[in-house]
Amino acid sequence: MLDNPALDVAIGLIFIYAVYSLIVTTLTELISTMLELRGNQLRRGIRRMLDDDTSIKDLSNKFLARPEIKYLGNKRAGRDKMPSYIRAKTFATTLLNVLWADNNFEGGLEDIKAKLKPRENATHKVIYNLLDEAQGDIEKFKQLSQDWFDETMERVSGWYNKWIKVITLCVGFIVALAFGLDSIDISKKLSSDKSTRLELVKAASSYSQSLQANTSLDSLETVDKIEKLSERMSNLLDETEKHSALFGEGGIEKLKTLKQWDLFQYLLGCLLTAIALSIGSPFWFDLLNKLIKLRGAGGQEDTKKKK
Repeated sequence: MLDNPALDVAIGLIFIYAVYSLIVTTLTELISTMLELRGNQLRRGIRRMLDDDTSIKDLSNKFLARPEIKYLGNKRAGRDKMPSYIRAKTFATTLLNVLWADNNFEGGLEDIKAKLKPRENATHKVIYNLLDEAQGDIEKFKQLSQDWFDETMERVSGWYNKWIKVITLCVGFIVALAFGLDSIDISKKLSSDKSTRLELVKAASSYSQSLQANTSLDSLETVDKIEKLSERMSNLLDETEKHSALFGEGGIEKLKTLKQWDLFQYLLGCLLTAIALSIGSPFWFDLLNKLIKLRGAGGQEDTKKKK
């Protein structure tokens, strides 16, 4: 077997990142679900499209109240939840129905356009321009509306991902503090303590195949998702408890005993850990498997040389 202390330190550290990033991912998804982050960002995007984020949410309120949209989400605590996803085709059809209902029109697009005055709101002018470009063709108007929706949803996805990154980093830092995951201190311990290093490498080798990276639960309803996430959290905490002794004393209690420079180093080490955890478990598990294979390949080479 390839006896390389630097490689073993890397494997041990990456194994810690892989396991604890699962906890961070689970907590982040749980927070996102409870805050209905996807649905709220979708609502924000639609309000941006239809009312330009103004205080007068006339068109967007009518759009969101339509049964085509309203019944896509669940009802919880006496209120209708915003769905987390809307198809572009559904958006286009609902928008057209709102325009017809809003103006009491039963005719074609030209009838709507003739009496629909471009409002001062810029986004309402966009709708007028779509009607003008469609030239009375309903299917063309729907396609133009779908293109508009798809382009906006790309930006909504960006808004959502930014929030997820912020939440993930904050959760990662809290997890690092709570479990005493100081990357600087852990690296020093693994470098100086061979028995601890080998124990962690052994654990990494055993669990690299059995532990799976995060599986998305987006398809589940909110109640089921929270239940599954809670179950996953319980299993992960049981798993991490097996290796907690490797890190020595840590956590938030450690903050009370540290002096200024040591406190700065500890917080810096936890911040480095938080950044690493925010990358996500799939990345760390993939890297971990590659390093373990490299370590095993080194052992085979040494055996062949001895022969």
